Amino acid sequence: MCPTFIFFSLMLLSAGVKAQTPNTISGTVIDSVGNPVAGATITNKQKHSSTASDANGKFQIAAAQGEELEISSIGYQHNILVAGADMNISVVLLTAANALSDVVVIGYGTQLKRQVSGSLASVDMVDAKKFSTSDINNMLQGRVSGVAVRSDGQPGAVPDVRIRGYNTFGAASPFYVVDGVPVSGSIRDFSPDDVESITLLKDASAASIYGAAAANGVIIITTKQGKKNSQMQVQYNGYYGWDNVWQYIDVTKRVDYQTLNNEFRTNAGLPLFPANDPANPGYIDSIDTDWQKEGIKPGNRQNHNVSFSGGGQHSTYNVSLDYFDNNGTYVGNGPDYKRYTARVNSTAEKGIFRFGESFNYMDIYCALA
Repeated sequence: MCPTFIFFSLMLLSAGVKAQTPNTISGTVIDSVGNPVAGATITNKQKHSSTASDANGKFQIAAAQGEELEISSIGYQHNILVAGADMNISVVLLTAANALSDVVVIGYGTQLKRQVSGSLASVDMVDAKKFSTSDINNMLQGRVSGVAVRSDGQPGAVPDVRIRGYNTFGAASPFYVVDGVPVSGSIRDFSPDDVESITLLKDASAASIYGAAAANGVIIITTKQGKKNSQMQVQYNGYYGWDNVWQYIDVTKRVDYQTLNNEFRTNAGLPLFPANDPANPGYIDSIDTDWQKEGIKPGNRQNHNVSFSGGGQHSTYNVSLDYFDNNGTYVGNGPDYKRYTARVNSTAEKGIFRFGESFNYMDIYCALA
């Protein structure tokens, strides 16, 4: 049984469908005047796999015909292509003129992106929330250049996030700030449905705000708030999906294994094991179990989130309840992950004073394999 955490501060996965045989597509990403775009992210939206273009704008990615490829880069408009029979493509990204007018969250408030001198990136939350995940960090995968997110896929596993590469043997995780409050360790236990925006501060200028803690970059997360002078809005988001292992490892069958084992024993001058010796009464010739298929089953995941938000002339509120359940693909106990989350954000104003609170409650159950 995992511990219960309380955070307090003042102020669909697609169903398992057998995929087509993937092809390796090569391409080049260029801008509107023909210059190569380095570091562009190319994502296979069906397989959730990503790669990046090199210094010459070239890339390679596996995709079957009919699968969608999303090409994106900071400062450019997203481009979506459908993989066809052509194995060599050229992609043109147009400049996003309005990107510099985006409002981003920085250390002491908000600012227009064009007024920020440091290196930062903001995540498109509409697109990020189309991806089924229990961890906010996975929403960054393939959506922010220069940020590496790795996970073993186990339910409840904490992804490994690197903003400045693998340049240290010590702790290299970024510094997290949720609603202005530093959060130590992982943010796995916060519901992605509660997130309003994510901003990444990637260069050393973040140290002027957060000090040495910002050495590995800063991830600033703001959660949803209510709006003034609005009636209560009730919103529900939910999905149910299945997890299937789409590719198995080729392993030796019984006969191949016995042959290899016998060759090893013979070359070493050792007697054969009885189970592998055809001349021995204990020789096994009737068992040929594929333990991958015997030990793996379809997994499933579901998420249900309901929120209530609104506000009056001098107050706002947002209340959300979230339930996430993910059962792994191993037969037997675990790995399973179940999380209950409740969040309350409210503000009130009286004259020149403004009061607010952000309350988050989490109850987690996880069974590891």
